[in-house]
Amino acid sequence: MFIFIDEFQEMDASLMGMLIGLQHQLGQKALPFYIIGAGLPNLPGVLTTSRSYAERLFEYREIGRLSDEATARCLQETVQQSGRTFTKEAIDRLLEDTKGYPYFIQAYGEATFNEADSSPIPIEAVLAGEHEALRVLDQGLYESRWQRSTKQGRQYMRAMAALHTEVCDSAAVARFMHKKTQGIFKARKTLIKLGLIYAPRTRKSGVYRPRHG
Repeated sequence: MFIFIDEFQEMDASLMGMLIGLQHQLGQKALPFYIIGAGLPNLPGVLTTSRSYAERLFEYREIGRLSDEATARCLQETVQQSGRTFTKEAIDRLLEDTKGYPYFIQAYGEATFNEADSSPIPIEAVLAGEHEALRVLDQGLYESRWQRSTKQGRQYMRAMAALHTEVCDSAAVARFMHKKTQGIFKARKTLIKLGLIYAPRTRKSGVYRPRHG
């Protein structure tokens, strides 16, 4: 039996604990019961918090951004189903816009397709659809995450964005906010728990600035 769960980190703690416990019991009896879960990078920590032995039950595989080649193939093969294709200039612009993030590819690809009335789809259609793609991302991704944060958490994320770096050091964030590092620890911890920012594995004092989530 397989159970597939998306956004696993958002599951109610009691239900998550029950499923993990069930998997453990059935696994000890060598019965075929599997949980296939997808979630944000904070998921391993959430699972371990729910049940301390959870780390022994799951195999973790990180799925990151798509390569330029995979992104281009995804876009081209999708529109080919409708008898169209993209020009090289359009693909190059979409690669720049999406950065390989699957949700970005979906948003920009759809907006571009809706703006196109010819084949191959030109770069002009990409440019015309960018505003709509950003609107979709703002409403469907960023706004919901922004609303989940506290006032101090939003200040923290503003500071991270203002640093314009892929990885933000907590000390740099504190300096930007004119506060001591200890004074922003609670906000940082809450944001990580909510899955809004992520702690790099190689540097305990820093946090990743998410491009999308």
